[in-house]
Amino acid sequence: MSSFSTSQQKPQITRRLCVLHTSTMTRTMTPENNIGSSCMVGPFLHLDGDVFFDHIHMAGTAKKPIEYSIKIQVTRQALKDVLRSDGTPEGHEAVIKSQAWKIVGIAIAKALSAKTHEVTITPDELRWAGI
Repeated sequence: MSSFSTSQQKPQITRRLCVLHTSTMTRTMTPENNIGSSCMVGPFLHLDGDVFFDHIHMAGTAKKPIEYSIKIQVTRQALKDVLRSDGTPEGHEAVIKSQAWKIVGIAIAKALSAKTHEVTITPDELRWAGI
């Protein structure tokens, strides 16, 4: 995707090992053999007002787990207009953390339907998700 190309502007990177504690991002889906967990992985990359980060999603069964990684871009317009970020890198990260499950849910759905590992989250998608 062209949205992940590098820019002439030097990106600002905020280093984080894990944005949310694994215990808060992990959930069991159903019976004892089915698993489903997620973790947002830092660092956040701030570039031209957009924020990029990786997300690792585990699915499948305990005997046959499936892991896939998604590169997520949240646009400047989505951060400002829908998530109401104050425009600072810290503000962007705070609103992403506060709406993590909805943002990640949109990203997983888009990645699976488009069979891609790079997803851009737009204002309309966040509004549609009820944010």
